[in-house]
Amino acid sequence: MQPIIQPIDTAQRLEVTERTHQFIRRAENIYGERFDLIPVRFNLTGTAAGMYRVQNDRPEFRYNPHLFAKYFAENLSETVPHEVSHYIVHTMYGTKARPHGPEWKQVMRDFGAKPVRTCNFDLSGIPVRRHRRFEYQCGCRMHSVTTRVHNMISTGTRQYFCKSCARELVIA
Repeated sequence: MQPIIQPIDTAQRLEVTERTHQFIRRAENIYGERFDLIPVRFNLTGTAAGMYRVQNDRPEFRYNPHLFAKYFAENLSETVPHEVSHYIVHTMYGTKARPHGPEWKQVMRDFGAKPVRTCNFDLSGIPVRRHRRFEYQCGCRMHSVTTRVHNMISTGTRQYFCKSCARELVIA
């Protein structure tokens, strides 16, 4: 079994943040518009190297510190412009632009980056999030449900029924 890759250190995080800000400033020069420097976080887990998202009307970049540690140079040159392009497109066009549509591809080309959607990194040594499952039963068998479904059942928000026997699922 391969050892777990350690996440990038503080100096590398600063370098990624500065590279992100450089691309934002580059977009300002290219498009003649001002773009805010939004938060850069290193809290992404799983198989994605990066993500641009808006949550509660607050935009942010999220990067996977383990994938950056394993493929630092590749992520600086591919993932950072990819995510900044999402931010620029969202700021300029709003939600009517498709995530990897023509506007996004043009911003990527303007950055001098290849407009590709995903990277194919070897994930060995990268901690990958595992979803917890809960065992429920009905009248005929056991069911394995996700944490989300379990929480909805536990709080009384939803009821779930077996498709085979039509009985309600209850925790085992």
